[in-house]
Amino acid sequence: MMAKKKICYSVFVEDKPYLLWQLELFLYSLTKRAKIDPKDIFLFWASPDYYTEPARPDYEGHIASEWLQGIVQAYPAMHHRYSQNFGRQNRCFRFMGKGNWHGKPYAGLNKWSAWIEWANADCFKEWDEVWILEQDLWFSGEIPKVPDGNVVSYNWIPGRKNAFKKAHAPDQVDEFQTSRDFKKNAFRGQNLEDIMRLVGMNKNKIAKWKQGAVLFKFKVPDLRPKLLNDIMNFNYLLLHLMEIKHPLGARHETDMIAPSLAIANSNLDIESLRDDKLRTDTWTHDEEIPPNTIVHYGWNFKNHPHLNVDWGKSDFAELAPWQEKRQDLITYSKEAKFEWTRNFFTDMLNIHAEFPNILRRCTKKNHELRV
Repeated sequence: MMAKKKICYSVFVEDKPYLLWQLELFLYSLTKRAKIDPKDIFLFWASPDYYTEPARPDYEGHIASEWLQGIVQAYPAMHHRYSQNFGRQNRCFRFMGKGNWHGKPYAGLNKWSAWIEWANADCFKEWDEVWILEQDLWFSGEIPKVPDGNVVSYNWIPGRKNAFKKAHAPDQVDEFQTSRDFKKNAFRGQNLEDIMRLVGMNKNKIAKWKQGAVLFKFKVPDLRPKLLNDIMNFNYLLLHLMEIKHPLGARHETDMIAPSLAIANSNLDIESLRDDKLRTDTWTHDEEIPPNTIVHYGWNFKNHPHLNVDWGKSDFAELAPWQEKRQDLITYSKEAKFEWTRNFFTDMLNIHAEFPNILRRCTKKNHELRV
């Protein structure tokens, strides 16, 4: 009888309030509902003010905020590593005329760079497989059963023939668009096969490309330098390509499109899973979710009337929802339309009740280099 595979569940956050409360909800649901042992969880974190200016001799960004320290102490068996903040480095530069210019970082890169930095040092060597997850996930139950090996949840965004597609919005004129003489901000989409051929992929590698994003699981032995470098470099390639081709420049969904290109270029097999328990647009469906669904609450619930809750994660940049709107959470936990949404809000209330010793204080702010 084969031994059960050891699986790691990894996540990245910047050490700032908006992401720390989401991390708390991630960890609570992953351990309480999905029943994952904290010893199999790996947290990577970086300081949003990694590039503080002017340089301060007393700056100690590698020291976690009191809030993050409290979270780590609440899950003492959880692995955690401090990472460089690649996402706050300028990836592109925009020259706007009349002496005006600025750099453009890409925070989305951190989902990948944070663990790549440490995978390069064999941080996952005690596990057989590792999930690469996002902090705005809520686990409604146990992790859905998926095939062994490399898998990704199907997603509509990394379209093979029309990645980054955008309809024209005449009321959204962008200065970067007009400075580069684009009359419209529409983009018909990028054919990813053209990119694969551009970098020299043969037919066999191109055939390995699979459409998916958000939820990735990798075999640890596949996390070799070839793949690690390719993930980073396809992010860079797409950022700069869109700065040239797309009227609005580099796109926020770059980190959702680059990994599948890297996997194909590394000649690795991966299975794209069309499973309702893994779909990443749960909140758009006016129906109850299947048991054990992983919910990605990436957009504001209040923009979807069928959910019948006036709640959005973007409203909580400085305080956790259970600090700022606890009475609303109590109401939604009883009156929300679906069982999954009631449980979602109940978990926030439970965090408030069960972890009173976490000092939810963090004064770190985003800081990016001019050059």
